[in-house]
Amino acid sequence: MARRDWWWVISAVLVVGAAGGVTTVAALKAEADGALTHAAPLTVTRPTEAFTPVPTDGDATGTYPGTAELVARLDAFAADPRLGHLVGSVTDATTGEVIWSRDPDQPVRPASTVKILTAAAALLTFGPEHTVTTAVVEGAEPDTAVLVGAGDVDLDAGQLDELAAGIRGQLPGGDPVDVFVDTSRWSADNFAPGWFREDIAAGYITPMEPVMMNRGLVDPTNAHGPRSAEPAVDVSRALGERLGARRFGYTTAPPDARVLASVNSAPLLHRLELMMRTSDNVAAEALGRELALSRGLPADSAGAGRAVLDILREHGLDVTGARLDDTSGLSGEDQATTGLLDAVLTAAARGTELRPLLETLPVAAATGTLANRFDGSVGRGWVRAKTGTLTDTSALAGTVTSADRRVYTFAFISNDSEILPARDALDVLASTLRAG
Repeated sequence: MARRDWWWVISAVLVVGAAGGVTTVAALKAEADGALTHAAPLTVTRPTEAFTPVPTDGDATGTYPGTAELVARLDAFAADPRLGHLVGSVTDATTGEVIWSRDPDQPVRPASTVKILTAAAALLTFGPEHTVTTAVVEGAEPDTAVLVGAGDVDLDAGQLDELAAGIRGQLPGGDPVDVFVDTSRWSADNFAPGWFREDIAAGYITPMEPVMMNRGLVDPTNAHGPRSAEPAVDVSRALGERLGARRFGYTTAPPDARVLASVNSAPLLHRLELMMRTSDNVAAEALGRELALSRGLPADSAGAGRAVLDILREHGLDVTGARLDDTSGLSGEDQATTGLLDAVLTAAARGTELRPLLETLPVAAATGTLANRFDGSVGRGWVRAKTGTLTDTSALAGTVTSADRRVYTFAFISNDSEILPARDALDVLASTLRAG
C-alpha cells in the first residue's frame, strides 16, 4: 500500500471510531496447496472496543480530566510571537464542549478555510452523490452544436471524446460540425473584485464560466500551473477539433433545442475531495455559483458567498460577523470566525449529514496541502485539516484524535504574520492536541 494511502486509511479508521467503534473478526484457513477450507464455526466473545468515544474515566457531559493540562499547553504555544494576531477555537467532539478559545467570535481573514464552509453548504444542499450534467444541443445555424455550460468545470479528454462520439452523424450535414458554447447559466460578472488578473497565470483562479476542462488548467497534470483566460472557449475549441469544426466561440442555445449528447460530472464528494486536498479555488467557486442558483440568487461571487452563509444559518450555525465575497477564500475581503469553522467541523464529527466532509480533509504529512507538513511531528498521520494561506494570513482547521483517544475539532487563524513561520507554529498547536 502506498504511503499516502496508508495514512488515509489510518485517518478513516479514526473517523469511524469517532462514530462509535467498529469491531470486525475474519478467519481464513489456507492449506498447503493454496485451497481454502472452512473450519467448524467459531464462537467468539465480543472483545473490548478498540476505541470508545468517551473514556471510562471521563464524563460525557462534563470536562475530561486531562483538559486543564491541555488548555495550559495550548495557551503556552498560542503565545508564540510567530502567530501574530491569533484567533482560535478547540472543541471536544465527544461532549460538544468548547475547551479552548481565543477570540472565537472575532471576524478575521480566513483564507482557504472558507472552503470548509462551502463544502458544508454543498453537502447540506445537494448531498454527496449529486452530479452535474453537461449537454450538447443542436444549434440554430445548420450543422452547429452548442455545448451548454451547467456548472461542471472539470471535464476531461475522455468526456470530450464521449460527447464528440454522440454528436457525429446526428446533424443533417454530417461532419464537420461547428461547436459553440453557451455560458449564460452563470453571471457575466465572472471575476470577483477581490481577485487579481495576474493570479490567472499564477494558477490561482480563472474567469468563472460554467463549463471548463480540468478547472481551467493549461496543463492538467500540474494542479498548481497557470489557468486559461478563456476556459469555456477552450472547451468549444477542443470539442470542435474532434469534429473538424471551422468555427467555435460563444453563443446562446436555442430554447428547447434537441440534445445531441451529454455527460455527467463526478459525484459531489469526489469533487469536494479534489477541492479540499489541492485547495482548488475554481472548484470552490463553481460550487458556490451552483448554490446561489439553487436559492434564486445571482450566479456570481457575491451571490455565492451569500448562499453559503444563508444555508449554514438555516442549519443552526452562527454566522454572525461572517462576510464572503467569494466561496474559495481567495479574496482578502472575506471575513469569518474560528467559532463558525470549529462549529461546522464539530457538526461533521458528531452528526451524519456533514460526516463526509471529514473524508475530504488533507492528512498531515501524507496528502494534499499537508503532504509536506508535520513530518517528524506527533501530529503526523493524525491531524486532518484544511489549510489557508494569503499574504499575512495562515490558517488551519480540522480534526485530530489524541493519544488518549479524545476526538477534537479545531480552527486556528493567524493574521498579520509571516506565512512560513506562522504555518510552523500552527502545526505545533494542532500537534499539541494529538499529544493530549
